[in-house]
Amino acid sequence: MIKPSPQHLPVLFWMAAIFWLSHQPGGSTGLDLSWILPDNPPPWLAIDKIAHFMIYATLGFLTIKAHPNRPYPVFMFCLIYGLSDEIHQTFIPLRQFELLDLLADALGSACAIGASDIITRRPQGPSDT
Repeated sequence: MIKPSPQHLPVLFWMAAIFWLSHQPGGSTGLDLSWILPDNPPPWLAIDKIAHFMIYATLGFLTIKAHPNRPYPVFMFCLIYGLSDEIHQTFIPLRQFELLDLLADALGSACAIGASDIITRRPQGPSDT
């Protein structure tokens, strides 16, 4: 069993923020990310997919910092939370479950977890072999 620690507070705060954003009726989150994309982007590169990617990259980063050296459980945690987020949205007016959103969640968390692993990995020199 995992013992709660102060490192879990940012994770819990971020999860609460995700829940709050997901609980807003469709189109009312107040996030304007249109400046990121060119006019008429392809459907897979919509603003909400970028937002999902960034939001879950943050969740993955915060979670791997709370549980270093456990990338697979952290990824599964983020994936399951993303799935619960999509299911939660089915109960909110003008929101729905979208598989591409879940894919963006998974990619965002995986990229952050992988980047964290690469950044924190100790370089091996000739004396380490």
